[in-house]
Amino acid sequence: MIIIELISNYVGTYIIIYSYETSMPEQLTQRGMIKLKTKFKQMKNYDVFSELGLLSLGSRLKRLSDQMMYQVSDIYRHRHIDFEPSWLPIFSLLQDGKARPVTDISQTLGLAHPSVIQITNAMIKKGVVFSQKDPADSRRRLIQLTESGKGMRTNLAEVWDDIRQSVNQIMEEANCNLLQDIEAVEEVLTHQNLFHRTEKQRLSSLPKVEVVSYEDEIHWQVFRDLNVAWVQRWFTMETADYEVLDYPQENIIDPGGAILMAKLNGEVVGTCALIKVNDRLFELSKMAVAEEARGSGIGWQLGKATLEKARDLGANEVKLYSNDILKPALRLYQKLGFQQVPLDAEAEKYQRSNVKMEMNLTVK
Repeated sequence: MIIIELISNYVGTYIIIYSYETSMPEQLTQRGMIKLKTKFKQMKNYDVFSELGLLSLGSRLKRLSDQMMYQVSDIYRHRHIDFEPSWLPIFSLLQDGKARPVTDISQTLGLAHPSVIQITNAMIKKGVVFSQKDPADSRRRLIQLTESGKGMRTNLAEVWDDIRQSVNQIMEEANCNLLQDIEAVEEVLTHQNLFHRTEKQRLSSLPKVEVVSYEDEIHWQVFRDLNVAWVQRWFTMETADYEVLDYPQENIIDPGGAILMAKLNGEVVGTCALIKVNDRLFELSKMAVAEEARGSGIGWQLGKATLEKARDLGANEVKLYSNDILKPALRLYQKLGFQQVPLDAEAEKYQRSNVKMEMNLTVK
């Protein structure tokens, strides 16, 4: 006797079949089988993409794309045309008969370079295009239609016209202009992509941090404590640390630098200093955030405020020294706009310094 069990989850619906030599269990009577079929129908109609909504937009477009590509493949096979749907953009681009570099194809179509290579290799294998080295630059590959590929254009034009009319019918029945809407979304994304929009949304929801200027009588102890705790978590305190932390007013502020303190709900939870090197160059140093406040965007807000302070002080450039084991800190600096540069002799003042970064404040 066969028993069928249906299991459904977010991945899909599964049918598990058990085989028994005994008689049919009582629960699999005709009424039970009807209920089982009804349950399966409900599961079949369940669509996790609909439940996820806009969160699954990319995956849903991919699913629609896969369905259409599969069906177009069937059309080509039925008409005995050895052609793949994914070849269409590149084939169309090459119809003018010109040889094009892979990089040019990638940039013109907005396709990833590896994808172009994968597609053109498949087209080469089928004899639709051929590849040759660029006489002007042997490192570049030029892609061009073969005579066989050119000969496919008449048959392809006929089937493309049929496909175009069929897709137009689908759009009319669905009462939408999908291409127009996709182009509108693509245009919007060129101005600000999804990553930056999501980051902007995250930053807007961060706790509001108050950034104030350092006052020696009020902030000396907390400035020192925050930095000592941070250094000792990763490294060992050095002479240069004590010189600056014990006398911040004399070593940072009086020579023309600045120290900023970040306050959350009235409590100091972070700090960052600007040490003046000359009138146009400052060093970002002594950035520390209390352990219990990390991960809430305080470092980002403090860093932005410190760079703004550097501009106020007349700086054209800010540098910093760090260590390559401090991955979150390095990511923060890169996000702020710093770029890694070769180490210089100044890095030797701290044994832990093996990374130097700079930021040009004159470049927007």
